[in-house]
Amino acid sequence: MGGSSTYEILNMPTNSKIAGAGGYNISTNTGDPGIGVFNPSMIDSSYKNNISTGYGALFLNLSDIKYGYTSYANRYKRYNYFANLVLINYGKIDATDESGNSLGKESASEYVLSFGASEKITEWLSWGLSAKPIMSYIANYSSYALASDIGLTMHDSTKNTTLCLVARNMGFQIKPYYKGSRENLPFEIDLGYTKRFEHAPLRLSVTYRHLQKFDLTYTSDLTKTNSMYTTENQTESKSGVSDFAEKFVKHLIVGADLLLGKRFYASLGYNVKRKSELKSASNGGLVGLSYGAGMKVSKLTISFAHQKYNISGGSTTFTVMFNIDDMMKPSTPKPKTTETSSVN
Repeated sequence: MGGSSTYEILNMPTNSKIAGAGGYNISTNTGDPGIGVFNPSMIDSSYKNNISTGYGALFLNLSDIKYGYTSYANRYKRYNYFANLVLINYGKIDATDESGNSLGKESASEYVLSFGASEKITEWLSWGLSAKPIMSYIANYSSYALASDIGLTMHDSTKNTTLCLVARNMGFQIKPYYKGSRENLPFEIDLGYTKRFEHAPLRLSVTYRHLQKFDLTYTSDLTKTNSMYTTENQTESKSGVSDFAEKFVKHLIVGADLLLGKRFYASLGYNVKRKSELKSASNGGLVGLSYGAGMKVSKLTISFAHQKYNISGGSTTFTVMFNIDDMMKPSTPKPKTTETSSVN
């Protein structure tokens, strides 16, 4: 298949716990079945009958781009399984002809369904597989594709560490937008590590994306055109060590969770590639950073996250998660207290 990759909705962090810790994570067990979209082998028995749903927006008050997801996980015999729906609505888009004359408004949206299952191979190793039909609509054009993920998860409960390897978005475009113009899916191989510290309320995650490609430098057609007018004397070359280091860190996403008891958490993340690609020439600001927080209120876990894309803003996500079994249990009534009077 030729052409550039499309369907970036496959990498959208609709789950606020993932969004707050850098926008991408394959190794953190949070109880939210939305993690199955990134790593199907992370869904284990602890996700039984869990449901999560989320809603978010890109550049609040500046655009009408909205997205959402709903995810469910359960267990059948020795298999853990999940189902997930992700959708994004790009709002109304101005349509024009070749001369720039207005043709009215058009709409655009994308949808991804995910179905996956995992199985425990040994006490410390599990594997998972998922299938993801994709539907994309832009004005009068439509496209369909089928993707698949496969993952391995190693969990050491004695050291509270998790190591994951995932091959994501394998597949093909069934129907391209234009006949004879088939595009690639955003395939990648990722490595993730998470450590929860025993004597500190801290969980640290490091994700290395795109093992299959070391140089992630993006060169646009405009950059190539401008380079024609740049002489070798005007080009500043980097040493081999600094060039290697710059390319290496672009793969990294670092996230940290502060776990305050069983009912509250706060997260902070940093996406190096996002910082390098989206920062402005004059001011990088907080581009690449993300943060979030969540709290368990009664039987619901409510959380939010914000990812900084540029000085104008970024994406904001809200998530609600609960366990069906817990919701069905009657609330334990508070014990009645007997009032006694005292005699002076």
